[in-house]
Amino acid sequence: MIGAINKLLDPVRRQVRNSIARGILTLIYDSDALQRVQARLMALPQPDGSIGAEIHDQIEVMAHWGFTSHPHPGAECAYLSVGGVRAHGLVIAVDDRRYRLTNLVEGEVALYDDLGQVVHLTRAGIKVTSPLGIDIETEGTLRLGGYDVVIHAENAFRWDVNGHGQCWYGTYVDTWQIGETTGTPYDIAPPEVPAP
Repeated sequence: MIGAINKLLDPVRRQVRNSIARGILTLIYDSDALQRVQARLMALPQPDGSIGAEIHDQIEVMAHWGFTSHPHPGAECAYLSVGGVRAHGLVIAVDDRRYRLTNLVEGEVALYDDLGQVVHLTRAGIKVTSPLGIDIETEGTLRLGGYDVVIHAENAFRWDVNGHGQCWYGTYVDTWQIGETTGTPYDIAPPEVPAP
């Protein structure tokens, strides 16, 4: 009796065992509307007791709306088999322990990449960091507002409007109007340091 029940339940057990697996990404196809990957999954034991490599290709990646990324090969994934059919699956999560930010405070959120660029929603405010550069562009109005607004430049501060502008350096200002450039040689000192 128990043997017959076990025999009936074996297909269900196999479906449950096959339903989710861990894997390592080996290829990423990022040109389609829905990203696809190739992954090496943790293989299931075979009837003969052996465990072989299990490679699946062209797996669709289901990402959260509004968020996308292009992971490196070697990133880890969670693979969900639809209906327990191992050949029909989806990657539902990808992470990469080589680059993941650690030691965030409870409740914090961050976007990050492999180059050290970070948008960090901290408990004290939002911090944007990049070793490369930060560009903000809009066809509309860009408005900066706050109780205090501080702009700090190590080397130079430049502004221009329709061909008119200035570039402030450490000890002088260049001013231009429709291409004409003139240098204004006078010291620039922050408000807390008296000018000589």
